[in-house]
Amino acid sequence: MLVRRSSLFLSMICIMGAVFFAQGVLAAGNIQIGQVKVLPRVSYTGEWEDNIYQDNANKKNDYLHKLGAGLGLEYTRDEDNYARLSYDVTHVRYDEYSKNDYWKHNALASLRYQSPMGMYVTLSENFRESSDPYDSDDDYDTGDITKRWINDAKVGLGYEFSDRIRTEAYYRNYLKRFHEFSDKHKDRMEHEPGIITYYKFLPKTSVLVEYRATFTSYAEQQDASDNAYGYDSDTSQDSTYHRVFVGLHWDATAKINGDLKLGWGYKDFDNDEDYAGNDYKDKGSWVAETRLGYQLFQRTRLTFSLVNEQKDDTDAGTGSYEHSKVGFGLDQGITDQLKFLGDVSYTYNLYEYEEDGTNDKDENIYSLGLGFKYAFNEWVNAGIGYTYKEKINNSSYDYDNYTDHTYSVSLGAAF
Repeated sequence: MLVRRSSLFLSMICIMGAVFFAQGVLAAGNIQIGQVKVLPRVSYTGEWEDNIYQDNANKKNDYLHKLGAGLGLEYTRDEDNYARLSYDVTHVRYDEYSKNDYWKHNALASLRYQSPMGMYVTLSENFRESSDPYDSDDDYDTGDITKRWINDAKVGLGYEFSDRIRTEAYYRNYLKRFHEFSDKHKDRMEHEPGIITYYKFLPKTSVLVEYRATFTSYAEQQDASDNAYGYDSDTSQDSTYHRVFVGLHWDATAKINGDLKLGWGYKDFDNDEDYAGNDYKDKGSWVAETRLGYQLFQRTRLTFSLVNEQKDDTDAGTGSYEHSKVGFGLDQGITDQLKFLGDVSYTYNLYEYEEDGTNDKDENIYSLGLGFKYAFNEWVNAGIGYTYKEKINNSSYDYDNYTDHTYSVSLGAAF
């Protein structure tokens, strides 16, 4: 308890000092060189988490210090023509379990150019490198540092046939690489071509139709000597995932904005069995990619998200699992400087092991986040927050059930 209190006291001292420093430094406003904005930023978050390994059987608590810094460059001619670059680095330090300390690096680049004739091109690149204990968005590797990097690149070529009709063809390349031999079977590459068409039937509302194919390959699974599990070319998880969406798109300036996309997808594995003799299950299911914002009042913004898809599983027995997540968020201004932030989500993951369903893994994850954010001025803000997360397996795999409580204080400054 003494360590927790001293860490929290130190965090508050750092925050108060940084606030006074930042208010003086940032009074000059944003930095601009010609038509290019230079956007440096720093942040600190202190978190006390009561279950850092998200494992009730090995429940450990600790205080985490997250210190971040970043730099952005932005050139904007108008909303259709811009170029942006940014780099952010975060160092996370654990008070007691220092073996979990890690660095995160994130580099982003995006560009959009539209010609007067209606042709446009978009480019984006996102590189992420980390050695945190999380090896994916859904799994936690209990205490073992998982070094990896991800490169996610996309290029799009579109044409506006009129004020109402727009079509874009795109290609996305996703590459994920792990450092340790024991993780090499998870190295993945995705080639993803697609095409989407919008028809604007209201000033800020369009109907959309989209087709996408994702070709996934696991290079290190092609030769059994290249991975710790013994995958080879006849047992690798290589697959093709076809998806068709229909839905609605609202412009960013509309009261409702974002995309509502629903459809059907089919995942087809190249091989019949994995290295352990378990059948890969080709499967069709409904798909969703919906993210919406609604400006209810001047100070009240609501958000809604819905995702349903087949995600790859590198553990033997499934090949993939069905991932569903629904979330709601609230951004409520209290004063011009103070706002309340809240979000709640439910995640359902279904791992199908047997044809009769007797040994399926049924995973339910509940999450709640509450917090307040205070803006001292245009450039400096501070916040406090609380997050609750619970995982429940309605199956024989209930050994990895857990609950997790996290309390945080934070400070951010952007020049």
